[in-house]
Amino acid sequence: MKYTKHTFPWDHWTTTETLPEDIARCSFNACTSNRATPYSYGKRANFLYEKRKWIGSAVWQKRLNKEYLNPVLTPFLKTECKDYITLEETDNWRAEWISDPPGFHLDPHNDIPEKKMTMMVYLGRNENQGTSLYDGKGKIKNVPSGYNQGMIFFPAKNTSHGYPPARAVDNYRYALIINIVDKTFKEKPYWPITL
Repeated sequence: MKYTKHTFPWDHWTTTETLPEDIARCSFNACTSNRATPYSYGKRANFLYEKRKWIGSAVWQKRLNKEYLNPVLTPFLKTECKDYITLEETDNWRAEWISDPPGFHLDPHNDIPEKKMTMMVYLGRNENQGTSLYDGKGKIKNVPSGYNQGMIFFPAKNTSHGYPPARAVDNYRYALIINIVDKTFKEKPYWPITL
């Protein structure tokens, strides 16, 4: 994983060659083959997600843990991001892949306090489907997207983000979301962090 730190509008990292190629390709295939599957959890951030699907199988959990979280992401967090996150034995991680349909948009919002890290790995070829980041003063940054590019940030009161109606998706938007959550987060599926 290659990464670059940015400070506008708040601290975040963009990544390229984010996932091992086989996992990226399998994730893309999961997104495209399951894009008509309703997202069974209903709403997030007051927007109805009709086409999202969790990566809930033990196979995915084991592969992501063995091939990405343990050897790549966790060391990155412990070194590059040590001032932003402290991993605890009671923390968990979770993953979902998404297939946002045409017309998708998402109001600006801050992530829930139970989230300690949010990572989005874009899986489509479109380079203009990255998340919009807001500075609270009317300025916006659109994160670049594209196959196997990503963004990492640590939710706080100032980390407002979304996908505004003016940029509503004109074709499917595919991505894998990985979150690290604290022990108070109860929505399954999730798995323990390996420190």
